[in-house]
Amino acid sequence: MENLLSLCPNPPGRNQLALKVSIGFYVLAVLLLGGCTQTDDLPLLDMAAQGDTFAREFIDEVAKGEANSAYAKLTTELQSDNAMTFLEATGNNIGNLNQEDYKIVEQRVDFRTGTKTGPEKLYSLGYEYPFDKGYVLFLMSLREKDGETEVTSFNVDYLPEPLSNLTAFNLNDKSALHYLFIFFGVAVPFFVVTTMIVMLRSNLTGKKKILWALLILLVNMPQFAINWATADVDFSTLSISLLGVGISRPALFLPWIFSFSLPIGAAGYWFQAGSNDALARVAKANEKPD
Repeated sequence: MENLLSLCPNPPGRNQLALKVSIGFYVLAVLLLGGCTQTDDLPLLDMAAQGDTFAREFIDEVAKGEANSAYAKLTTELQSDNAMTFLEATGNNIGNLNQEDYKIVEQRVDFRTGTKTGPEKLYSLGYEYPFDKGYVLFLMSLREKDGETEVTSFNVDYLPEPLSNLTAFNLNDKSALHYLFIFFGVAVPFFVVTTMIVMLRSNLTGKKKILWALLILLVNMPQFAINWATADVDFSTLSISLLGVGISRPALFLPWIFSFSLPIGAAGYWFQAGSNDALARVAKANEKPD
């Protein structure tokens, strides 16, 4: 506590205010981590409407067993005996689907112009449908060129539960590893913000405060990331993240990725502050009395 006060020469009441701010941030972080949600359905974009109609007609043909009609919509590169077998097997597995009972879980539209291919409109679309054996996820890519649309890729995944359950960010039936990540996900930004407050209230010059602010907020490495659904952990040595914590979900059909980084910048500030304080104490002890 003595080192802390030596860096913050203000009255103790203001130090208590800084502590309250840090505690408030801690509580806020817990609430945010505990209540992180995301919609499980995307609204249809106007620019994707034509591709959406084509894609759902294709899915309906597959589900009804009209494999020949669906096969004709594939690009020549995809057309093969294996593709026909896949379409027939998919139709046998899922049966008729209610075309009105679905969710859009992926939707992206890109425009591309090549010197040989000319202008093209590319769709990436994903749909979730319930059926009598569970749920089915369709992921497909379309290419629209010269007024003609073709299927360039088509994938089917069978799900035991809705994607909203499988990819939910919660603590239901989670392992000790998940709780460990939650702990660091709260502790790291708490430490970073507390360090930031102490640094701003120190006697450093304005330029040094700006430099330390950047180091404290941004220099957090290495990074550890966990796939919230599978508990697979990834490691990255080079990363820059604000407050040392992050959470993302690249698409509705993908699980959340939760990550934290070691607060190297904040730790560096305390290291140099402690060193400076120690040097000041040595210098004071060596002073000769008048």
